[in-house]
Amino acid sequence: TILNDKQYYLISPELRQDRASEDKKGYLLYSYLVIIGYANTKRNFKTQLKVSTLLNKINAPDRAKERQKEAFDVLCECINYTNKFEFKAIKQIKFFDSSKCEKSKLITDLEKFKNWDYNDFQNEVLNELGLTDIREALISFNNTPIKELSEKTEEPGKMGEFKVFF
Repeated sequence: TILNDKQYYLISPELRQDRASEDKKGYLLYSYLVIIGYANTKRNFKTQLKVSTLLNKINAPDRAKERQKEAFDVLCECINYTNKFEFKAIKQIKFFDSSKCEKSKLITDLEKFKNWDYNDFQNEVLNELGLTDIREALISFNNTPIKELSEKTEEPGKMGEFKVFF
C-alpha cells in the first residue's frame, strides 16, 4: 500500500542506518512512513486518522492494539522515533474527538511525548475531548514541508543525501 500511494517519502541516511531500534525497526519505520504520508503541510489538519487504525497500519504489537496504555506507549515511541533525527519531521500533532471533530487539542511541544505518563495524557488531552480510550481518538500531524527537508540536504556535511522512495 505504501508504493500505491503515489507519494514520495524522504528517507535520510540517519533513518536508514539507525541500528539502535533494530528489534522494533519494522513498526517504527512503518510509523515514520505512515505519519509522513498522512501529514498535512499547510497546518490545516484536514487529514485525520484514528489511533487504532494507525496502530493497525504500522503493524504494532497486538498488546498495543488491545490495551490503552500500551497503545499510548507505542504512539509515543513512534512520534519520538519520527522526530528523533536531526530533521524533525513532525511540527505539531492534533487530537480530535472520535465523532464529528468538534473538539480538538493541539500539541506543539512534542518533547512531552518523551516523558508523558498515560494518566497525565488522559487528564490533559482525552478528558478535554470527552474520550476515555486513546485508540478512539483521531490524530492529525503537521509535518516539516518537504522543501525545508530538501534544503537541509544542501548544507555540506550536515545531512547527506536523502533517498526518495515512491
